[in-house]
Amino acid sequence: MAQRRIQLSVLLALAVAVVGGCSVMPANEKSPRAADYPVSGPEHRERVMNPASASLLEQSRQQQRSGNLAHAGSTLERAVRIDPSEPAVWLALAQLRYAESNWVQTEQLARKAYSLAADGAAERRAAQRLIADALLRQGRQEEAQRLREELGEPLR
Repeated sequence: MAQRRIQLSVLLALAVAVVGGCSVMPANEKSPRAADYPVSGPEHRERVMNPASASLLEQSRQQQRSGNLAHAGSTLERAVRIDPSEPAVWLALAQLRYAESNWVQTEQLARKAYSLAADGAAERRAAQRLIADALLRQGRQEEAQRLREELGEPLR
């Protein structure tokens, strides 16, 4: 049952990605980068990442560094299938979609990472920051402002 729910969540996220992939960033805005949303180390981490997921996460980072975002996305999607309860993988996928200017999917994936991350975890704060910025890019200023205020950070 839980497996089926996760599969439906992933399918929903992918469907929204197709629909949301048509958004356009205004010409006067600089292109976002996943590096703008770092996760600082494993502090407050309560579980150990599946070794296969960890390996795929690292492989994805190498693919991103070499500019191969499509392969990096496929690699992260494989990692999600292996360990759908790992917030770091969902967050990495959200960061990748942000770098691709896919604001709707960024928001959804970051919300998934947020829901899976432990309270006080760096991943949870990074996911909340990413949600706020994705909301801002979608023109949802008030929601973005509220999330940033919860973090004690100004809106960019």
